[in-house]
Amino acid sequence: MPHLEEMVVDGIIAIETIDVRAYHSAKHLIPQQIKVKEIMTASPKTVAPTTPLTSVIHFMLDNRLKGIPVVDAEQHPVGIITSNDLMTKAGLPIRLGLLPKLDEANLNAFMKSIAGKTAKDVMSTPLVTVKQDLLLKNAVQTMVNHHLKRLPVVDDAGKLVGIIARIDIFHTITKQVPTWHSLQEQNIVVNNTQPVKAVAVRDSETVHPDTPISEVFAKISGKEIQRIAVTDEEGKLIGLICDSDLLPLIFGQPGFWDSLRSKLALTEQGRQWNEFVKHAQARTASEVMIKNPITIKEEATIDEAVKLMTEKGLKRLPVIDSQGIFKGMISRDMVLQTALK
Repeated sequence: MPHLEEMVVDGIIAIETIDVRAYHSAKHLIPQQIKVKEIMTASPKTVAPTTPLTSVIHFMLDNRLKGIPVVDAEQHPVGIITSNDLMTKAGLPIRLGLLPKLDEANLNAFMKSIAGKTAKDVMSTPLVTVKQDLLLKNAVQTMVNHHLKRLPVVDDAGKLVGIIARIDIFHTITKQVPTWHSLQEQNIVVNNTQPVKAVAVRDSETVHPDTPISEVFAKISGKEIQRIAVTDEEGKLIGLICDSDLLPLIFGQPGFWDSLRSKLALTEQGRQWNEFVKHAQARTASEVMIKNPITIKEEATIDEAVKLMTEKGLKRLPVIDSQGIFKGMISRDMVLQTALK
């Protein structure tokens, strides 16, 4: 029993059947006792500093990677390459996840433009890493402090042994936290939980169903966002538009590729309205929006939001009230920041 007691930092230990009347949450979304090595992706895929950049991109696309560590001959991590690195340092015109949507001719043209570059030319350095025996909560603090989405994990010798991403943390939260509804169904009073509305951020940018695609494009590229909510006149959420929904509409337009590359629209650096949107088809938000998007009520608990985002693979989740009024978005970054409070 003493060893078991040391392992449990939040919850109940019972040696016989008991009737639970109330459960007081400690608000610890992140399990306090878990170490990084318990949830990291072990032996992650890597590239060398001399790996041709074209090979790096193909490798990341083939393996559906959003970030890849760069290691030396002794397996010491010396950098990391992310979609942002490829956009800012290699001229990738759109985020990596959208690159497969390009036609072969344009994709080949981009690959030709980066011929001769290697992983070393675009990787981010100096690299922030964490030790495999570090408590997960401390690794999350490092991630939040440095505004990172993933962290390479090293052993005592400084060699790469794994990588930890925000989704790994979300999976852990989902497995560890109680299912509040099941407790309530057993007439157990649950208190001290945090509602989604406490952390949801109201997006200042929304569009209406009749908003022209050109305006939707301007809002998404100018505000450096990947999605925008569509609301009716009463403010009710009726749809969601992602940048991936818009790209097929303008791929075939005259001058699209040159304009996209020169202005870097739909990337984190996109700040200017581009000439090519003048050629976009005369369509409205209602024609391209995702209808009946996945949402969560503002009174739901944060860990319920985490579970839904994890199960559906969502980075941002629209929040609505009991009347369906759009209240804002909750993101992975918001959740992790809240988890540390």
